[in-house]
Amino acid sequence: MSKSYAAEILSANQAIYKYSIETPNAIALQDKHNVLTYSELAIYIQKFSKLLGQFGIENGTTVHLSCSNYSMCLIIILALENIGAVRTPLTSNCDASLSDNPKSLDSKNYLNININQELINNARRLEVNDKDYQCLNKKISNKTKLYISSTSGTTGEKKFFYKTSRGAKEWVSFFSSFYFKDQSLINNLSLYNPSIGFSYVASLLSFNRGGRTVFLDSTTIFQNKTMNASGFCTMTLSDIDYCYRNHYQLNIKINVIRAIGAELALHHRKYLYANMTHTLINSYSANEFGQVGHVDDDGYCYIYPNINVKIMDENFNTLPLGESGRIAIKSSQIIDKYIDSKLNSNHFKDDFFVSNDYGFLKDASTLKVLGRIDNILNIGGIKYPSEPLEQDIERNSNIRSCVLLADNIMFGVGIIFICIEQLKNVSVSSLSEEINGKVNSYFSGLNIKTKILEFKEFERTETGKIIRSVIKSTIINKQFI
Repeated sequence: MSKSYAAEILSANQAIYKYSIETPNAIALQDKHNVLTYSELAIYIQKFSKLLGQFGIENGTTVHLSCSNYSMCLIIILALENIGAVRTPLTSNCDASLSDNPKSLDSKNYLNININQELINNARRLEVNDKDYQCLNKKISNKTKLYISSTSGTTGEKKFFYKTSRGAKEWVSFFSSFYFKDQSLINNLSLYNPSIGFSYVASLLSFNRGGRTVFLDSTTIFQNKTMNASGFCTMTLSDIDYCYRNHYQLNIKINVIRAIGAELALHHRKYLYANMTHTLINSYSANEFGQVGHVDDDGYCYIYPNINVKIMDENFNTLPLGESGRIAIKSSQIIDKYIDSKLNSNHFKDDFFVSNDYGFLKDASTLKVLGRIDNILNIGGIKYPSEPLEQDIERNSNIRSCVLLADNIMFGVGIIFICIEQLKNVSVSSLSEEINGKVNSYFSGLNIKTKILEFKEFERTETGKIIRSVIKSTIINKQFI
């Protein structure tokens, strides 16, 4: 996609206004609850704008939304933009509300909106006129500050508040350069959740082309056959794993799938290529520093242009190529700061955001992400990443997932717990020789003692990451040691 296309981008509401006149009956937005044409979508946005105004929401109001009806979520986001209000990312409930920390907000006021059926029905009953309709055709400021309550992708718990001045134009330019060079993909989008920044920008690009945006989950993918032939689909790790375990196959593969939430294991990659997609995009990214690069089939992250990455030790010293440490990123996508000053000192150094991810640089543009710092196995003072061995163990088709845990204090030096999820038609004892062989090979020369435990199911975050702290607590509470 050319730079000129990104520069000429309309706001979502401007685009919807345009196509509500040019192609009013074309489908604009759908999920398993709703199918809306461009004309209907424009009317919905006007009605919700009026209803939100009755709640006292005005230009500059900060609003936190909670809802599981994805198309309605997006409509209300667009209504808030129409008013000029500031919105935080969505949650499925109100627990992650910014009202826990209201003094940190310098907005005019703050409201928490739960999008339920009563609110939707009240909006439907409102009348709109030509003046309301014309309001959609206006530009949205690119300088609006967003106050974001972020949820940890590792634990699933709320972890911080931060402030960012990133504008829509930066996001649009970035995504159109990397993910939507083939503009035809934008005509047919299947997205996971509008709370994810990528999904929102992708839908904006789709509206600019008069395309269709569908929000779906792993089960509805297979109920929307017309969406699959030439489209672009985002899926979380949990959705991919659900399809994998249920042996889902598509008659016509999706053109491109973008996997979000975590690096994909080899068995997931093979499954997607064989059964669901022609092209797989699995990116390394985070709320704090945005998109860094795409993770290829070889497990390396190829860093995008204009993004600087270096590796730091525990004292923020830069490490040479090939040495492992904390991954630090510098780019235009980095958040301005955390509201918590302690977090700022732990994560910001010389305009770099220092993450809690562990890895090394193969060269200046090739990064290997080894995992989270708290997932690193400390064996006798030597640090080993757990993910390579876990993925090697998961090559056995009888094993859904594997987690390795080692804690010198809780478990003892040199003791590793090998936690296996959902074995298929085999016993732990029948696999112990194979698993222990891989463990001893990985920790060659060390005196390692292993304990293999079988779990019915690991607890996961919304995006599908395994919550390791829960597994560790289970081991301690059940006194496996």
